[in-house]
Amino acid sequence: VSLLKSEENKFMKRSDLANRFSLEKIEILQKEEIKSLFDKIQTFYKVPLKTYKHFQIDSKESVEISLVALLKFEELKKLLLTKEENIRYELFVENPRYFLKETDVNKSIKKTLEDEKYRDYFAFLNNGITILCDAIERHPVKENIFKLKYPRIINGCQTVHILYECY
Repeated sequence: VSLLKSEENKFMKRSDLANRFSLEKIEILQKEEIKSLFDKIQTFYKVPLKTYKHFQIDSKESVEISLVALLKFEELKKLLLTKEENIRYELFVENPRYFLKETDVNKSIKKTLEDEKYRDYFAFLNNGITILCDAIERHPVKENIFKLKYPRIINGCQTVHILYECY
C-alpha cells in the first residue's frame, strides 16, 4: 500500500498533468474482480434517438446495421444524461481514455462552441462521437428514429463532456 501511495504522490506532483485528472482513489483489482465489475454494467439500456441527417453504411458479417449520423444536442442528451441530468458514466466503459479536463484540445472544442462565428462549423471541426451498440433498431413507422441497445461511447469522451459543460 505504501508503494501505491508513493506512486500516486509522484503522479499528482507532475506539472504536465495539473488540472487534467481527478484522482480520488486508486484501486488494484485482479482479473476476476475486473470481469465481475464489467459484468454488472447495465446492458439492457435502450434509447431512441432521432437523427438530423444520417446515412447507412453497407452491412457486413455480424454487423447488421451501421450509421453515420448527425444528432442535435437535445437528442444526444437522451443518451448521455440520467434523470437527474448527470452524465451516464457507464457509457464510457469501453473508452480508452476518460475525460482529461483542461487540455488544449478541450479548450479548443469549448472555444468553437462559445464563438458564434465558428459554432455552426462544429460538425466540421470536430471528429465526432463513435457509439458502439449491441443492436440498432429502426423505428417501424417514424422516419429517422433509431433505438440503440446497450450503447457505449468508444470515441468522443472529450467532446461529450465539453458539450455537457457548455449546454
